[in-house]
Amino acid sequence: CRLLVDHTPYIPNPCLATIFLVKVIGYIIFRGANGQKDQFRRDPSHPSVAHLKTLKTESGRQLIISGWWGTARHINYFGDWLMGMAWCMPCGANVVGYFYAVYFGILLIHRDGRDGHACKLKYGKDWDKYCSFVKYRIVPEHYSNKLKITVVLWMDNFLLWDTKAFACSERNLWSTKNISINHLHQIHRQSIDAEILRAADKFSVATP
Repeated sequence: CRLLVDHTPYIPNPCLATIFLVKVIGYIIFRGANGQKDQFRRDPSHPSVAHLKTLKTESGRQLIISGWWGTARHINYFGDWLMGMAWCMPCGANVVGYFYAVYFGILLIHRDGRDGHACKLKYGKDWDKYCSFVKYRIVPEHYSNKLKITVVLWMDNFLLWDTKAFACSERNLWSTKNISINHLHQIHRQSIDAEILRAADKFSVATP
């Protein structure tokens, strides 16, 4: 917040719409994945989850290998990260503003690694079989390349808009300065003329 107060970027409407879209997409992924898993745990026969494919483990538990959870082992982390990224995007091309997104991404990757290690100990060979079905950890491969392209385009567009805004602000600033200088010059000239007239009046009165 302090960064945005001290360095408020120019955010055009298309960029605002993009920020809102990223937030909505992240929320849909996060809520959709967690809701699906919760519903399956409560009632696997429910119509909304009955179609899901599962892998039955030796312990008797079932691991979902389709739907949201068939795209990545922690697809909910991806949605959570997108929502966090949306909070950083108003910072524009200022990389300092993306500290939270970077920190949160590292945290989620580390947590995914710890969860994977725990599941390997818990399910043994069944976990290896599960990973052969669900190959991606957080970001599905067909989304990862699009995500990289989107980030690059986002930074390029914000640099472009910031440059345009800076140029416009500079022109407006100098225009304002010129107006102020001309206005002050006019006032100063009028005051000088008034002083000359007053001096002339005094001189004419004092002269016999």
